[in-house]
Amino acid sequence: MRTFLIGVFLPLASLISAQTLIPYLGSGGYYDYATESGEIVVRLAYDQLAIMPEHEIGAVGALNRRPLIYLRNGMTLSGADGRAVRVVNFETENSAPDTLRHLWMVEVGGKLYFVNHLTGETRDYWPGQLFETPFWFPWHTRDSMAEVGQFRYGVHRVYRKSDRVNFIDTTLKEIFPRDFAAAAAISPNYFLLGDGIRQLGVGDHNGQIRIPLMWENIETTPREGYFLVNNPVHSYISRLTGRAGMLDADGKIVLDTIFQNVRYAGNDYLVVETKTRFGLADYSGKWVFPPEFEWMYHVHTDCFVTKRPGEKVRLLNSKGENLLGKGYDRIGLHKANLGTGTPYLILHDGPVSAIADSTFRILFSEKLLDISGISERPGTNIPQFITRKAAPNRPAGVLGLRDETGQVVIPEQYDQVGLLTEAGAEFFVVQKGALWGVFDRAGNAILPVDFSSIRAEADTAVGKTVVFWAKPAGLSLFYAFDRTGQKLPGTRRDFETDPPKPAVNAAGPQPPHRKIIREFDRDGTERTAILDAGGKTVFAFPDSLEAHPMYFDSETEWAGDFLIVCRREDGLCGLLDSMGNPVLPFRFRNLAMVQPGRLLSCDNANKTDLLDWQGQVLFAAPRYANFTAYEGPDGYWLASAVDLTVVVSPENTFVRPIPGAFQRFATGKEPRHLALFFP
Repeated sequence: MRTFLIGVFLPLASLISAQTLIPYLGSGGYYDYATESGEIVVRLAYDQLAIMPEHEIGAVGALNRRPLIYLRNGMTLSGADGRAVRVVNFETENSAPDTLRHLWMVEVGGKLYFVNHLTGETRDYWPGQLFETPFWFPWHTRDSMAEVGQFRYGVHRVYRKSDRVNFIDTTLKEIFPRDFAAAAAISPNYFLLGDGIRQLGVGDHNGQIRIPLMWENIETTPREGYFLVNNPVHSYISRLTGRAGMLDADGKIVLDTIFQNVRYAGNDYLVVETKTRFGLADYSGKWVFPPEFEWMYHVHTDCFVTKRPGEKVRLLNSKGENLLGKGYDRIGLHKANLGTGTPYLILHDGPVSAIADSTFRILFSEKLLDISGISERPGTNIPQFITRKAAPNRPAGVLGLRDETGQVVIPEQYDQVGLLTEAGAEFFVVQKGALWGVFDRAGNAILPVDFSSIRAEADTAVGKTVVFWAKPAGLSLFYAFDRTGQKLPGTRRDFETDPPKPAVNAAGPQPPHRKIIREFDRDGTERTAILDAGGKTVFAFPDSLEAHPMYFDSETEWAGDFLIVCRREDGLCGLLDSMGNPVLPFRFRNLAMVQPGRLLSCDNANKTDLLDWQGQVLFAAPRYANFTAYEGPDGYWLASAVDLTVVVSPENTFVRPIPGAFQRFATGKEPRHLALFFP
């Protein structure tokens, strides 16, 4: 390593004080540094010199026409395009940064210099932005400009010109006696190291190799010092299966490396997949449940949804206790408030539907067709549930609202019930026939079911935080009502219409960014994995599964909550979330997302089924159909094909197929009032 030192190295007290330094042009035509009051504090005689604000630690200049950067401690590094920043350390993944007051990072002349400004010691390396992580390394990392100068766990990754990497600690000492082809600091105590395909291992912060570099894949677990090995993230490279297991930090085999896949289930358990079954093991490698389940997935803490051959779906803890007391035809996990609130279990057993909270307490159980929308009252965890009940001559049933005890809030007698999110999530709109009304969360009728269209908005022009615009049946204008249902005098309004736009993202908070990668080695073999925003592998595809080709149409990040995955052996597709957890089982042919988080489609014999997000058939098209989703008013969706349009209500309780593909629709910004125009 070579460091060019120009000028003098001054004692800390001379220049480190936080003051603005101003270039001062002397009589000889050269620049020195002066304070804002004009006192010369450093004589430099530079050709050029930039101002150094009090919060900066360096400034660019030139001496004898050579570009350089001048630091507050008197050190000078030669090179063009210089910048200097203070160094910080993140002690843990989520901790606030701690400034390392003795270290600076200087980028100049295409090199990085780590400088101990108290002693003048430096280390120089190449920028990490030039380094490409090898395709076989499961933790994809590429240091951004913002991350340069940021230590994590007390270390910083550094790069050689030969594409080799190492780490330095806060004393500028290199951690390992040799460099590696790829490496990542994966925890406060351990590093993932790699030198090639099937050459992964683990080192510690003392520079010791704890797990030899001989494994095809290594993944972290929530329990420090335990690592999953050989999960088939690289099975497209090696074509080896049945080698997954778990090691401790000393390289000891805790769970034998003979399984198809091993995935951690919280801090205490591992879901283990054999060739035909699923089981549950603990971190000592002992079986909690032997592999006798058709499928199993972790819900949270000590809770697992399981299915044994010939049995119903059960919710078990690690003791084998049925947390719900019985088996069900289906168990669904749903969250309130567009997936951001408290989780609830929706249970289906023949004609009976039930709801359970996150402690597995049955809130109520009724003879209901379904329990759909879950909405928590603003500022509380108190839920209310949209329910659907059977009714004579009403094949789709009727809808209402119930509280957490099952008591009726809005009676089940409406065609539709939906939350008016524009009104602060405090009101529900209902439909009966062609007319609409509004209830509050207590079940009080705010607007009678007498209006052909209703919308809500904040309207400061009439001095109210919530205004309902309602159009009486037979009239063309909307009239304003306050939140108590009182008509506001002198307010009426008409609304313009907008053409439909194809849907891009579902409503609600944006999901975390994920990236699907599929890479090939020189032999043409491939591997596929889901990476998080930091490049960490969060799910490795086993050799038996493949991601839908649409995820590889571009190299941009995939900002989805879900992805379609198919089994290679029979082509049946299922749905996984962005962490690789199962959402829908592998039982669909040519599964496709019509609208993420809302609608799906699949082939069924010689026709196409339109599905909801739980895999239930909403409409069976009489032939093949390639649906495109369009967002309608207030939660409605239109699924349009070449010769067919299907209208779907927010809670999937109203599904209406209409022949033909519409050209445009008109809403007039009116919720639940839709005019379709066909060629």
